[in-house]
Amino acid sequence: EHNQFTGALPASLGDLSRLAGLYVEQNSLSGPLPASMTSLDYLWSGHFTDTGLCEPDDPVFQAWRAGIPDWQGPGVLCSQSTPTPTPTATASPTPIRTPTATPSPSPTWTPSATPTATATGTATASATPTPTRTATATPVIYRRYLPLILR
Repeated sequence: EHNQFTGALPASLGDLSRLAGLYVEQNSLSGPLPASMTSLDYLWSGHFTDTGLCEPDDPVFQAWRAGIPDWQGPGVLCSQSTPTPTPTATASPTPIRTPTATPSPSPTWTPSATPTATATGTATASATPTPTRTATATPVIYRRYLPLILR
């Protein structure tokens, strides 16, 4: 770990037939774990956390991986995208100003046989929702602990 590895793990990793442990966590690695790793019959421990690696989601690789007693995988299947914040729309009210009614002139009383009515207008404010982006992320972590049986 912390050995400043970068790039992808080579497919030739599967040629290390007697490899028992592989620890590459916390390195700037990327891409899928090589499918050739399924030929590592002696591998009992593999640590791949805190990298940009992903696990192939094919059934052969997943069945092989399930048989590794100490597996600390990258937590991401290659068919999934890397967890990143996803913006979602959330409505929040934004007030809109509407013009106010101009005051009507005050009534003037003049003697008259019939009273006259004067109409006055009133203004109301209304709110219109505006979308606001909120980032959400859902990390995927796979952990599996299997008992170690000694004979």
